[in-house]
Formats: sequence, C-alpha cells, structure tokens
Amino acid sequence: MVSRSLILMAMLFFAVAATGAVLDLDDLKLLEQFKAAVPNVTALTGWNSSRGACSFPGVQCKNDRVTSVSLAGVMLNTNFSAVASTLLQLRSVESITIRDANIFGVLRVVECGEKLSLIALIEPLDVDLVGKFLV
Repeated sequence: MVSRSLILMAMLFFAVAATGAVLDLDDLKLLEQFKAAVPNVTALTGWNSSRGACSFPGVQCKNDRVTSVSLAGVMLNTNFSAVASTLLQLRSVESITIRDANIFGVLRVVECGEKLSLIALIEPLDVDLVGKFLV
C-alpha cells in the first residue's frame, strides 16, 4: 500500500513538472519570436533559450509562466508590432515595461486588445495611437 502511494505521488509530481515545462515552452517560443524580430542583435544577448524563459534578464515568472517583462533602457530599435505579436500574447503577463527602448510605429488598439493596459509606461514611446479609446 505504501509503495502504491509513493508511486502515485511520484507520478503526480512528474505530471505537474511536465505541465510547467510545457507552459514555459509556450512563453519561451513567444520570447524567442520577439528576440528574432529585434534588429539590434546585441540587445537581448542574455536571452539564452537553453536556460528557459524564466531565466531571461528582465523577465519575471510565477508558476513557470512569464508575468512581467522589463525592457526599460534596452535599445531594441524595433516596431511596436513586434511587441503586439509576441509579448502581448504571453498568457500570464501582467506588465510590460518598454520605456526608453526605442520602440516606434503605430499602436493599434485592435492589435493589443485588453492587454493595452499592461504596458506599464506607454507615454515615452514614439508611437501613434490608432483606434477607439474608452475614457
């Protein structure tokens, strides 16, 4: 009886660990896509895929999901569409800080949807706002 309990506990542990790894891989894929979209190849050199998304500089996680991305002061030199198509798609993200990161382009509300409010410091961005805004 004891051995069955131990086996069951071990199976449960590995099932939970495997689920966490899958969740981390989803986030890792989006962060890798963002990195690939950034023309400044030296900007995100600390983002090493072999260590997992939660080990990236500026990335914070909870329960193996990315909850925060801070790229303040990192000279990304990229269009906002790269942020919208990758970072805003992270399921558990609660904040994205991109102050002084040289992000430009058009910020479309339809692209960002409800996650627009997650962008912590939007005013320093060199973007045009397009769409309907509720006040």
